[in-house]
Amino acid sequence: MKKIRMFVFSICCVAILNMDLAAQNAKDLFSNSEIPITWLGLDFSEVRYIGDPGTVDAIEMKKLFVKINDLIIQESNKFKIGAAFQKSNISNDISVTQKVNENMNAGNILSYNDKDERRINEQIIKKIMNSDSYSSAGKGVGLLFIVESLNKNKETASVWITFINLDKHTLIFSERVEGKASGFGFRNHWAGSINSILKEVKSSLYNKWRNKSN
Repeated sequence: MKKIRMFVFSICCVAILNMDLAAQNAKDLFSNSEIPITWLGLDFSEVRYIGDPGTVDAIEMKKLFVKINDLIIQESNKFKIGAAFQKSNISNDISVTQKVNENMNAGNILSYNDKDERRINEQIIKKIMNSDSYSSAGKGVGLLFIVESLNKNKETASVWITFINLDKHTLIFSERVEGKASGFGFRNHWAGSINSILKEVKSSLYNKWRNKSN
């Protein structure tokens, strides 16, 4: 009986070790559908709203960013993160991004410079994920959408889809994707761009990334 217990224990240790190793690189991340993923939410801390804001000022936008972040979880039947990324084990913890969005500087949001549509790079992404805000973001693999721009002129949002090793605070994968905005009202309109991105990930981008990582 003791040998059997030791055998079972050894198998469990190997499985846990393999799962941990799988979280270190893009190849294993995309090929393993059972890797636990924590949805960290939408980080708007570096976002730029490009174009005429209309009746919504920067202070109100900041509040609406928090509501958009909430909406992704509240309407999870619409925003199908697990299906988009072909993952069967998705948990939600947006506490960090909610705090980040609540404390962001509203004075930096508005822009009329189209170049701000492509202002984020890997250096900025690493600065975000290594900030004090994400020091308590949990363990395992985190999935974060870093929102780069909301371009009213083009009706598109640009987002950096980012996978993070939360234990080591290392970047596993990050890719810039654009989505078409749709819907009525500021919240629903720009949340529509996130849904557009998720659909594109599901239909083509995920398989493209997986093939590229092999």
